[in-house]
Amino acid sequence: MRWFALGTRRLFCAAVGGVVALTVSAGTAGATLAARGVVAGTDSSSSVLTDIAKLSSLVDSSTGASVLTTAARQELQKVISYTSTRERSGASCIAIRVIDSLRAVIQSGKTYRSGRIGTLGHNLDALVVRIDNDIIATGKVKSCVIVGHKSAAIAPQPVVKPVAPTTGKGPAEDQGNQPALRIPKGAKLFVNPGPSSTIIGTKGPAARPDAVPVSAIPRVPPVQIYYRADVGVPAQWADPEEVQVASAGHVVLVSGNDAAFYSTDGGASFAPMSPYTVFGSFQGHLCCDMVLRYSPQVQRFFWLLQGNCVPDCRDPASDGNNSYVLAVSSPSAIRATIAAHLPVERAWHIYRLTRSLFHETSTWFDYPSMAVGDHALYLTWDRVGTGVIMARLNLAQLAAGGDISVYWFSQNGPTFRRLAQNPGATGYWVQNFDDSGAMAAVDYLQESSGLMFEAMLPHTAIPDRQCAIGDPSPTCGYRSLTPMGEDWTVRVAGGGVKAATVRGNQLWVGWTASRGYAGQTTDIWPQPHIQYAAFRIPLTPLDMIATGGGLTWPAVLEGNVWNPNVAIVDPAFATSSNGDIGISFEYGGPANPPSPAAGVIDPLPHELFQVITADSVTAGGDIWQGDWSGIQVDYPNTTRFITSGYVERNDNGIIEPHWAIMCYGRSATAPQPGDRC
Repeated sequence: MRWFALGTRRLFCAAVGGVVALTVSAGTAGATLAARGVVAGTDSSSSVLTDIAKLSSLVDSSTGASVLTTAARQELQKVISYTSTRERSGASCIAIRVIDSLRAVIQSGKTYRSGRIGTLGHNLDALVVRIDNDIIATGKVKSCVIVGHKSAAIAPQPVVKPVAPTTGKGPAEDQGNQPALRIPKGAKLFVNPGPSSTIIGTKGPAARPDAVPVSAIPRVPPVQIYYRADVGVPAQWADPEEVQVASAGHVVLVSGNDAAFYSTDGGASFAPMSPYTVFGSFQGHLCCDMVLRYSPQVQRFFWLLQGNCVPDCRDPASDGNNSYVLAVSSPSAIRATIAAHLPVERAWHIYRLTRSLFHETSTWFDYPSMAVGDHALYLTWDRVGTGVIMARLNLAQLAAGGDISVYWFSQNGPTFRRLAQNPGATGYWVQNFDDSGAMAAVDYLQESSGLMFEAMLPHTAIPDRQCAIGDPSPTCGYRSLTPMGEDWTVRVAGGGVKAATVRGNQLWVGWTASRGYAGQTTDIWPQPHIQYAAFRIPLTPLDMIATGGGLTWPAVLEGNVWNPNVAIVDPAFATSSNGDIGISFEYGGPANPPSPAAGVIDPLPHELFQVITADSVTAGGDIWQGDWSGIQVDYPNTTRFITSGYVERNDNGIIEPHWAIMCYGRSATAPQPGDRC
């Protein structure tokens, strides 16, 4: 991946013409606008109000009265009235945002139903979609809504023939950095860092100060480390590794940039699994940047693998044409393949997500992210130097193993989005907004809708002062030196969002922060560190109304993970079933070689632990860390997390990269003999 400076304004387009097809996920009404006979551009603004009136009449009809509760009808009418008022006043962007939010509620089966919704529910939904289309047809919402595209059918392909490894991406991939964010005049700053966080090593407990005063610490169970394992040394590896992990029923998968491992005994032993064979032989072959997730909804592993260009995406002579492969398998398929003494790669089938599928002709793809929702799989990656692809796939289609389609959006403007984990029925693509160091933004897409909207996320300014060109200082900006004197954070250098997860009605977002603020000469922080914020999500149409249309989601808390002696960078977040916010990250310098760590940051206090201990090597160079960390819920132990990372170790005089995993969580129950992931 690379960082690219982009423009100072975020651009949206909703190129509407002809039929606008909105696909929905499994468990919803399942129709498209075209199937309902709704055509863009055929109605005037009066059609909006006419169809809003029809929706109101349907709610108050005898059918509505016989199916909907009185409270449900009142809530629906409040939303309908608000939408009508906003549309009449010219606030079409708010009107379409609020009325479209009804789709998820109508289709959820949890609200506005008494168990007999049937035809009425479909008619309500069809009218809401028609109103959406009416408002789009007026041309007044091009700046605030994006309409997606449905791909052609993509057929699955088996994984059969082994493929030999190609050249890894290596450290030369990313010498550019993401653009600096400016700090707006009058922005709120953290001027008192507060108590520091302490990372506990792997060699036993260590004393540490409380993260907050004792009186303010809620009584929560301690973090328990249930299992830690050294996965091993990959036969093929690239620097950095970006190790990912996913688990389900004692099947554990671990991948990096050029290698992968699997275990069927909860991590007690691991064997290699070739990502080159799974990716297959086409275009530029496998590159790097793999992402792993597990979906308990359909009991499937999803493995996204990034391809290379020919001869290389970084080569000026390259055609700039690379693709992704989405590989699908299940814990049972992996076990059955091993039991049949077949190569584990045959447990997978793949879908090729080519550049042409997304109508891309000018640039290549990079920096993927993935999240699993209730009925949908969400993807995103950069269109390098240009914008992003954001996509939604149907989990039921993927689990069936047949043809699939992708509902996708291509957007120009800032790159480097992070998908929020644990998203439920809505996908959330988060970024630190444009060039402002005091504003984030989220693009969100209900699984029942085909329209993407954006909300602002104001937060305390990010300390993002970078080193000046040629600055010899070993402790400026994001820089952190290893015991060998090398800058192991060279790939960080910017405040892009690296972590996001959903807990209830909160969206948690995190990023790496510098020692000081742009435009200032005094450092507030002794080391690069992690800054985070949580924002309140308006989950219902009434919440949308209460927040003025949900244009801005307020921050409900902010905090930092920092230590005076080591840099702490590259966060990833996940949410356990009991509401803990888990974090994984890397830390190091100047007396500590870079190492992975993880813990829980909420509820307080912060509790942070090493995943594996690095050796202080004196030759060969310390491994860089980046570009992201990996953490997920450990299935079926959903109150626990599983995380991963890698370090350098001195193996009989040979410096080797060791991968590792750790399973942990808050619990009053201590680890038992034989505990595994």
